Amino acid sequence: MFVLTNKIGLIGYGNQAKRLEKYLNQIGYKISIIYKPNFKKNLNKFTNDFKKIQNCEIIFICSTNSTHFLYLKKLIGKKYIFCEKPPVSSYDQLLKLKKIINNKVFFNYNLRFCEISNLIQEAKKHNFGNLLFANIILTHGLSSKKGYLSNWRSKKKLSPKGVFETVSIHALDIILYNFGIKKILSEKLTNTSGRGTAYDTSFLNIITKNNANISIFCSYNSPLVNSWIFVFENGTLKYDNNILKLNGPRNNFDKNNNFIEPKNISSKRISYKKLYEKSLFNSVNHFMKTVKNKKKFQNELSLISNKLILQK
Repeated sequence: MFVLTNKIGLIGYGNQAKRLEKYLNQIGYKISIIYKPNFKKNLNKFTNDFKKIQNCEIIFICSTNSTHFLYLKKLIGKKYIFCEKPPVSSYDQLLKLKKIINNKVFFNYNLRFCEISNLIQEAKKHNFGNLLFANIILTHGLSSKKGYLSNWRSKKKLSPKGVFETVSIHALDIILYNFGIKKILSEKLTNTSGRGTAYDTSFLNIITKNNANISIFCSYNSPLVNSWIFVFENGTLKYDNNILKLNGPRNNFDKNNNFIEPKNISSKRISYKKLYEKSLFNSVNHFMKTVKNKKKFQNELSLISNKLILQK
């Protein structure tokens, strides 16, 4: 186990922060200080004294999206920082962040570490050729839950682009990371549930650098759907009904020489919850290994992903 000489601090303590703390514990690290500005008194490792966070060598920012830049501005320097996505909530903040960012900051676009992303790379090894089309649907019924109206995700002031900046951004980033994005062709954000002020539904049509067309639909006002399909020139990658599979090559025929579905190369059953949890664990582990080895982070793609959700 790598022993740190200084403390690890955590800002915010919602569900995501608790998951991060659990994964840090699993790889042998302990959170020393948890900062909550509205905490009425210091108790155990909880504090409302920001100076205690500033004294930490490693800091995890897991507060609401609208506060990320505020904390980054105060903390960027010699410290290692793990910040939840998106880094900022406005284009003006993005320009300011670019002026102060350094290579000790890591933004948690954790789906880069998921098994879907791994299979995209595997498809390249099987000579699947260029991506032609992809369709991604990520939905569930968060807006129907009793506590939704008190959650920051329902408030436009705290989440200006709503589900776009919390869910769609993951899909955008995995496309950017693996294929590059030339342009967002269309973007439609709506509040379909009528609950809260934030956008609870988003639809995007984007084009990659190699001119593949991709649609992304995300909503908090829908039954649970986690469906990904990538159609390459010479094969397919699909994730649906908790089955992740790679099929190829294209030229697979029946006895009458008619095309049939390409042969299965690999198939795995995994729930989206488990897929996400594993990718988050991998992201945390990658961050801590980088810190341990005193290496640098490359955050150019993360800033591009952030920029994409801020464009009109």
